[in-house]
Amino acid sequence: SSSSSSSSATSPREHKLSKDDDAKLPGQSKQGEQQGQRSALSATSSSDIKGLAVSLAALAELRYCQGSVRSPLVFGGTLSREEIAMQSIDLFNEALTLMEKVGAEETPECIEIMKDLGKVYSWNARRGGDPRHLAKGQTILRRAHRIQLNLRGSGHPNTSNIRRLAGERIAIDDDDDEDDDDGSGDDSSTA
Repeated sequence: SSSSSSSSATSPREHKLSKDDDAKLPGQSKQGEQQGQRSALSATSSSDIKGLAVSLAALAELRYCQGSVRSPLVFGGTLSREEIAMQSIDLFNEALTLMEKVGAEETPECIEIMKDLGKVYSWNARRGGDPRHLAKGQTILRRAHRIQLNLRGSGHPNTSNIRRLAGERIAIDDDDDEDDDDGSGDDSSTA
C-alpha cells in the first residue's frame, strides 16, 4: 500500500532526504538501498554532495557521542555501544567516500571527517570493539595529518589535535621546529 513504509525500499530513492529517512541513512541501510542512494547522488552537484557528506559526518559524530555516554535512553536501550559505534563508523566512511567521489579529499571538511573517523575507530577498539579498528584509526589519522600539514601547516591547532588523537608523535615532514618535541604531550599551539 502507499501508506506502508516498506514500499519505499522498492521505489527509486530521490537524492534529497525527507524527514522520514533518518532510519534509512547510509550506515544503517541495506546494501541495495545504499547503491540506489549513490546512483541518485551521481546526478547531484559536487557542492550538494559535499554538503551531504558533512551532514552525514555530523550524524556520525552524534552516534559516537550517544555511544560514549552509554545512556539507556539512546535508541530506547535497544542498541549496544558496539552497534552504535558501528553506525558512527559506517556513516563516517560514507561521508569520506562521498568527499573522495567529488575530489574533495584535501579540504578542511574532509580532514575533519578523517580525524573523527580515526577517533571513532580507535575509541571503539579501546572499548572492546574490533581490535583491528585501532590500526584502521591510526592509518586514517596519519592520512588526515599528512593532508592537514600540506593544507594548514604544523602550527595549526587541528594539526596538534590529530597528533594527539593518534596517541603518538607523527613525524612532521616540514621544516618548522615546534615546541611540542619536548614529549610533554601538550597539544596547545603557539601563535
